[in-house]
Amino acid sequence: MILHSNKFFPVLMAGLFVLLFYSVTQKIYSVPFSYGDDYRLLVMHHPADVPQEYIKASRGITFDVAGSIQYDFQQGRFRPLAWVWTNIQSAVFGLNHKAFRLFNLLVLFFSVLFFYKTLLLFQVKDLVAMLSSLVFIFGKNAETWWLLIPPAQNMGELCLIAAIFCLALCLDKIKPIYFYSGLVLLLLASFMKESFMFIAPFIVMLFAFLAKNHFNCYDRKRSILLFAVSLVPILFLAGIVMFSGKVYGYENSSSTAEVFVYNTKQLFISLCPTIAPLSYLIHTAFKNKSLNKTLSSLLLITAAIIISQLLLLVKIKMEDQHHYLMPVILIPLLVSGIALSRIQQLNKTVFYPLLIIYSLFLLNNMKNTFINTTYAAIKTSTFYSMLDYIKSNPAPNYIYVNNTCTNNDWLCGTSVVLQQNLQKPFHLYHLALGCDQNQISSYEQVNQNNLALIKPAWVLFELPDEKNKENYPLKVKGNNIEIAFNNSEYNIEGKLYTFENYYSDIQTRDLLTFKKEAAHKKTKLTYKAIYIN
Repeated sequence: MILHSNKFFPVLMAGLFVLLFYSVTQKIYSVPFSYGDDYRLLVMHHPADVPQEYIKASRGITFDVAGSIQYDFQQGRFRPLAWVWTNIQSAVFGLNHKAFRLFNLLVLFFSVLFFYKTLLLFQVKDLVAMLSSLVFIFGKNAETWWLLIPPAQNMGELCLIAAIFCLALCLDKIKPIYFYSGLVLLLLASFMKESFMFIAPFIVMLFAFLAKNHFNCYDRKRSILLFAVSLVPILFLAGIVMFSGKVYGYENSSSTAEVFVYNTKQLFISLCPTIAPLSYLIHTAFKNKSLNKTLSSLLLITAAIIISQLLLLVKIKMEDQHHYLMPVILIPLLVSGIALSRIQQLNKTVFYPLLIIYSLFLLNNMKNTFINTTYAAIKTSTFYSMLDYIKSNPAPNYIYVNNTCTNNDWLCGTSVVLQQNLQKPFHLYHLALGCDQNQISSYEQVNQNNLALIKPAWVLFELPDEKNKENYPLKVKGNNIEIAFNNSEYNIEGKLYTFENYYSDIQTRDLLTFKKEAAHKKTKLTYKAIYIN
């Protein structure tokens, strides 16, 4: 195992990678806090300055550090260090959204630095290490570093990658400092977010196997200690799940089997360029019978990592929460980087086509990252344009319209953002389209019978998760506005306002047409609001 002869070269490359990431995602850095996950930062900064409806929806919990941990317990989640960290950030940065976003870039810098140096430890050539690092940065998990929340995710990733680096150092030099650093970092990652704790025992098994079979540095006592400690956070979560009777997940209408298949597809898309180098290396290794047992064991461990993580995600459909895939894809990304470097040494004829495949995959992911950040920036800025108009024409009542039966982040976030922007009392209602009355959120409900009685009021529509789609078609006839949804109709007497913007939405199929207009494709984004007087 070796490190690069120039110790500052990985630092330089990590800095250049972060600058590249910043240039691709730059539109997002001037955008304020969104009304999605970011609202938890607003609440953490002013836990007492929240609407009464939000307090009621949260069962009376005040969302300081202790309240956030308590609420997680009730939801079957376990991420205590995440909220301690959020509180520290809130105390240091206040409500300066630029400081939060730029700090995320600092986290990215150290994450890619440890990733790059881990590859160098396994004698991966610089060209492959650079390409693998860029695939890591611009993969499905790229939202980790340009979103404000969850900080639990990017800090958890950093701790996990740093732990892998320290344990890899143990394979070369058996020093207590490396071992105990890896142990502490694994624990930090596990206590940051529950999605990391289940990967920790497998990482311990992987490095114990390598130490015993390849590096002759296996220490049984330390391996048992490391494995036992990695199970502690899992035992905590198991107790929480038993006590609360809940396993955390997101509301969706898909079956468990459908979610599993969908998440497997997302994982395949995330790892598709790694399949070729891994397959070639496996084919080459099996020609050497002495490697069969070793390779089989490594494949079993890797398969166990992937299957266990997919099973744990059966309540979280990876439609837009791609950062949950990070614990699954990290090890295959590292291993495929090592495999690609070996292929570079063994067979140049195979290496160069694989290099082209990696490069095309990287360019496509960079394009997707640009589109996603542009969309998020336009979406948030357009929301605040609507909010500015509402602030100039405020009402005592607000009606939030969506088709979600529960207290989702957008509903809760809107109530908090309204409170901190309007700075005056108001009442927020929830019009849950197509929901059973026994399943709807704890916000005061509106139906067709009492809708006309709430005035003056602003009616706000939740923007669909899926781009370029309209969830709530409106029919406007003078001052009568009809909302049609799932064979139900809701009539509102009021004035419709639209707040529009445009964002780039260049699909891969557009680029393949080689038409000039495809590079300038723009898609309209529209927020709608109705004022009832």
